[in-house]
Amino acid sequence: MAKLSSYLWYLKIGLRSWGKNSAPDETSFRRGILVASAFPDKVERAIGSLQKRFPEMDLTVITTIPQLAADFSKINGARVNLVDLASSAAIRQVIDSLTAAKFDVCFTMLTGDGGYKRLKTVGLLSGARYIRIIDENEREFYWMLNSLPRIIIHSMRRLILHYGSAALFFGLTLIGYLVTLIRVVPYLMNAARMRRSPNPFKQPKNTE
Repeated sequence: MAKLSSYLWYLKIGLRSWGKNSAPDETSFRRGILVASAFPDKVERAIGSLQKRFPEMDLTVITTIPQLAADFSKINGARVNLVDLASSAAIRQVIDSLTAAKFDVCFTMLTGDGGYKRLKTVGLLSGARYIRIIDENEREFYWMLNSLPRIIIHSMRRLILHYGSAALFFGLTLIGYLVTLIRVVPYLMNAARMRRSPNPFKQPKNTE
C-alpha cells in the first residue's frame, strides 16, 4: 500500500507540467533549475545559453558530482547545488525540496548521455510549473501534452539508437494502437449511453 501511495505521489508531481496545453510567457520566469544530466561540456554550454536568454532569471544548476559543481560555479558565478541521489529515500527528499521551492521552470537535459538516470528522474519530477527538455542537438521543447509529437519523435530516436530498427517497428505499432484506441473509445462510450437511454419507440408492456 505504501509503495502504491508513493507511485501515485510521483504521478501527481509528474502531471503538474504534463497537463498544460500551451507554452508559457517565458519573460515571467524568475526562478529556474538546470538539471546537469549530460556530459560537462554540454552542461557548460547550456548554462551560458540560459544565462544569456534569461538574464532576469535566478538559475540553479543541480549536479551529483562535487568536481563538476566547482567547475560549473565558475561560469559567470552560476549557482550550483550538489545533491545526493544515492538511494530512493535521497531522491524522494530532493524531489520534495524542489517541489516545495515551486520553481517556474526546470530545464532537463535528455541528450542520450549515459549515467544520469537519477538526475533525469529528478528533473521530470521536479514539480516546477513548466519542464523544458534540452536534447542532444541543443533543441528544446516543453514536457507537456501540447508537445506530444516532439516527445514521441524524441523517444523514437532514443529507442532506435539503443535497440535498432526493431524498436521503430514496435514504436510505430504501439502508436497505431493508441491512435486507434483514442478514435474508438468515443464511439464505444456513445453506444453504451444509447443502450442505457430509454427507447422512445418501444411499446409499454400491457399489465392487464
